[in-house]
Amino acid sequence: DGIIALDTEGKISEMQYEALKVKLLENPKIKQVVGGPLPGRTMTTAIQNRQGESFDIHIAYILDDYPALLDIEMIDGHSFDFNQAINDTDVIVNEEAYKLLGLSNQDNTFFYNELSLQTFMTTRKEMKAIGVMKDYHFANFKNEIGPLFIQISKSKGLKEQIGIKFNNTSATEILALIAATWHELNIEQPLSYHFLSDSYSNFHSEENSIASGFKYISYLAIALSALGLFGLSSLDVKRSFKNISIKKVVGASSRLISREYLKSYLSLALLCSVIGISIAFWLIQNWLEAYVYRFEIDIMTITLPVLLMLFMAVASIFYNVFTAASVNPVENLKKE
Repeated sequence: DGIIALDTEGKISEMQYEALKVKLLENPKIKQVVGGPLPGRTMTTAIQNRQGESFDIHIAYILDDYPALLDIEMIDGHSFDFNQAINDTDVIVNEEAYKLLGLSNQDNTFFYNELSLQTFMTTRKEMKAIGVMKDYHFANFKNEIGPLFIQISKSKGLKEQIGIKFNNTSATEILALIAATWHELNIEQPLSYHFLSDSYSNFHSEENSIASGFKYISYLAIALSALGLFGLSSLDVKRSFKNISIKKVVGASSRLISREYLKSYLSLALLCSVIGISIAFWLIQNWLEAYVYRFEIDIMTITLPVLLMLFMAVASIFYNVFTAASVNPVENLKKE
């Protein structure tokens, strides 16, 4: 929350970036300005570990204190020291990269083929992991958190985005400030932005759409089920006016008659609940298998729908039966 991503598309110079950064940080409401690809926009390259195993690793080329922008926790070593000259071979890796690369405190170096933006040729480069950061989600929850390293690069750090963190204040006010500064510096690239929180939401836009659709389908299904159950019990009671009236004449109470009908309907409602929820549970479990990070279905997820269905059955049947049983039995027998 509180982070705006400006899309640069590689069309902003380092000088423009520095000027933009200085102007924005003059406002006390702006906490941080950092160049680099925010979650969802990392690059990927193939790499080999010491055992010769190949895998894809994500790279974030950054300017300034990117880990602080995203509140990334360091669990070993240290982050970059921006008060000193930066060594372009220093990187910080996440836990997954540390594990897959086979790094240790005694040997924290690895090699990868770096792509040159000028020649588009790759050169084998030795990198040194100066710190290990805690794994964080830079993609959706369908996949495991992949290996990632962060490297400072002035030539590549502005190729993707600029992250701006602001205090608890009006986002409209901050956007107006950014737009005014952007146009004041005559940056040719049109101002394009989004909130980082929206990026995380977009990771699961398909799931959100499915959830929204199923929510309204569920409401409709519940409403139709309740109406159908009410209509069915009403029809059944009307057909049983004679039996209900005879029972009343011989001394049965309205509550006793209602209880007899409830038993038969509740057994059917319970059977339907078991069948329906078993199928639903199987379908949901199969769907969740596609996600590495997922919630587990607890007992309340199963219990609440059963209770809802039983409540609808009791309310519908009790109302119809009790209403019929409360009528003068003589009147019902005359109609029969």
